[in-house]
Order: sequence, then structure tokens, then C-alpha cells
Amino acid sequence: MEYRSQNSSTKSYTSLYKEWVLKNVQSLNSMESLLRGVLFFAPATMRHSELKLEAGYSAIGLFSLSHDVIVVRELRKRLAEKKMRSSSFSRTKVMTLSSLSSSPSSSRGDQQVLEEMLPPPESESISIILSVLKYTELLIELFTREKFGESSAWTIITLIESFKALLKVKLLWNQQGKLLTQVFIPQFRDTAGIAELLQSTSASSPSVVQTTRPEQRRSRIEMSADRWERFKLQINAKTRSSQSHYTTELLHILRPLFYLFGLYYWGKRSWKPWLLSIAADLLSLQHYILSFQTLTPSERDEVGRRIALLCYYLLRSPFFESCTIDAPPFWKNFVNRIKTIPLLKKLLDVAYDCIAVYRDKYFYIAAT
Repeated sequence: MEYRSQNSSTKSYTSLYKEWVLKNVQSLNSMESLLRGVLFFAPATMRHSELKLEAGYSAIGLFSLSHDVIVVRELRKRLAEKKMRSSSFSRTKVMTLSSLSSSPSSSRGDQQVLEEMLPPPESESISIILSVLKYTELLIELFTREKFGESSAWTIITLIESFKALLKVKLLWNQQGKLLTQVFIPQFRDTAGIAELLQSTSASSPSVVQTTRPEQRRSRIEMSADRWERFKLQINAKTRSSQSHYTTELLHILRPLFYLFGLYYWGKRSWKPWLLSIAADLLSLQHYILSFQTLTPSERDEVGRRIALLCYYLLRSPFFESCTIDAPPFWKNFVNRIKTIPLLKKLLDVAYDCIAVYRDKYFYIAAT
């Protein structure tokens, strides 16, 4: 009896906390920003210990992730309830134009945007695991490198990347070869107006539904048929494109492993791992750029994000060394002339020191 009472009290506390999170999403966002600011201005003893500082950032990331999962599950629940309510009226009743204009925040367009942002229910556990790794992989690398040495760190890095690739392949299979736009749990608290969206999709909000006359129903059926034809064309286009997404996405998923195994066989100073990795990225991006018109807005955003991540190749070996240590004489002379200006010299030295810190750790510039 005592165990049951403790279990019920724990559930009540959990439900109360979830309700508080859903009502204070913006306040939580401010709180987490404040915590990150506190870490930035941490005492010197902590700032000089990279492991302690990264442990703090990982803890804040996991704290943020727990709230994101609550928001995602609540949004999916409310959208499902709203769909069930609307489908129960679909056979005999339809929504009027006045009802659509009276609640713009809960319109079908907003629902589609939300549904596209939410990870599929069958893939939520995979997205949670990938998000946990996202917030802790650098901490694991730093801990392993400090406690067990460089070779052990690269072994752990390879194991993490292999595990992530396995999860992403499973995610690709669950989504039937579509472009992976939601690998991680989305950070809804950073989305403008999420509090209003939570209120607009509330299960307690009534659905304004009215009946129509027969002559009005006929015009609406013709309109819906026309929309249905356009919808089928879009679905067919997506089906054709998704069949070739398997190979393209596999290239993108396996790209970090190509790079790591290339480093193992050819070494860090060889161009082969660098070229093999960037070739995999460019081949996958080429397919999406050629079929850009058939992609959804979220898929286009994902392609744009992947293009921006190509900038990390400028910081990886041996490209970075070829522009600094092993640079041709004319480039070294040009840099030396710039350094004759005191302000520019100081800026270049600070930038080089910052880049050197980031380049020293794999997950800082892994872009995975």
C-alpha cells in the first residue's frame, strides 16, 4: 500500500511539473539562457577546466531536452485529438469560411507546419537518443581523452559515430527513405509563438462547425476534388523522389564513418579522408539541389543547413594546414604584410587561437 501511494504521488508531481512546463515555455527559455550565461562567466577555476565547463553545458542541454520532449508529446496529443474531433463531423458537417477566419492560429496550415516539425511517433525514441548524444558526445570525448589518452578517444568517437549512423539508418527506414529533416527533438521553446500554438491546439477549445445547404455542399465537393487532384500530384512527386533518397541519405549518414576510417588508414595529414568525406557530401547535395522544386519547405531548410555545414571543411586537416603552416610563399607573404597593421595582427592572432581550440576536438567541427 505504501508503494502504491508513493507511486501515485510521484505521478501527480510529474503531471504537475508537465503542466507547469507547458504554461511557462518562454520563462524556461529565459532560464536556460541565464544558466548558459552563468557558465560563460564562471569562476576562473572552472573556465580553465574544459571538462567541467562542458559538463555544465551538457547538463543544461539535457535539462532543455527533457522540456522539449514534454512539449513535443503534448503537441502531438492535442493535434491528434483535434483531428479526431474534426473527422467525427466530416461525414455530415463542414467548417465554414467564417470559422476558418475566426481562428487563424489553429488553421490547417499551422497544423501541417506543426506536424511536419514533430518527429514521427514511431521514431521518437530514436530522436531522443540522438539528442542525448548531441548534448553529451563532446563531454564523452573530452573525458576519454583526458583520462585514457588520444587513441582511446578516437576509438570512442568511432563507436559513437557508428551508433549514430545505425540509428539514422533505422530512422531513414521508418520514414520510408524521405530526407531526414527531424533527426533530433526540435527545440520548440525557441520557436516564436509556441505558447499561443499550445493554447490554440488545446483539447478544451471548442471546434466551430456548422452545417451547409445542399447547393453549397456541391460546390465544396467540386473544390475538394480539385484540391485532391493537386494533392495526388504532390504525393506522386514525393514518392518518385523518395525512392532515390535512400542512396542519397545513406551517403550523408555514412559520411562521418568514411572520414574516420580514412583517417585510420591514411592518417590525418593525407588528403584522401578529406576528399572522400566532401565527395560524399557533394554527391548527396547534388541530388537534392537538382530536385529542389519537389522538396517541402522543411526539406529545403535542411538542404540549406547541410550546405552551410560545408564551411567546416575549411577547418579540417589537411586543408587548414595548407592555408596556414604549409601555405605557399605568396600567401605567407600576404599574411605577414597584414600583420604589420597592429589591429589586424591582434584580430588574426585571436581568431587563430580560437580556431586552434575548436580544431583540437573532433565533435566541435564534426557537423554530425
